Amino acid sequence: MYRVADTIVFSEAWLRHYPEKRDRYGEGLLVVLDAKDTTKGFKKEAKEAIIAIPGFPAKSLLIDLVEEKSGLVGLFFRGAKEEDIPRGATITVA
Repeated sequence: MYRVADTIVFSEAWLRHYPEKRDRYGEGLLVVLDAKDTTKGFKKEAKEAIIAIPGFPAKSLLIDLVEEKSGLVGLFFRGAKEEDIPRGATITVA
């Protein structure tokens, strides 16, 4: 299980400032996992995430991209919004 440390919204307005990211990502949400949770590595071939938010039913979302950079792991979910995967939520990968 991994805790969501931070999120970055890739909105249409944001992508206008970073056009090089448009083709690779598109609109969606980049979720940065807590580095303490990924010290033993991360399954880069993960395709599905079960999102747990306290007080709400768990939901499943497809992972579009997995990236590792500078010891951090980021998961990109096309079309997702900040409320779909807020900071502090937990993710289990399948």
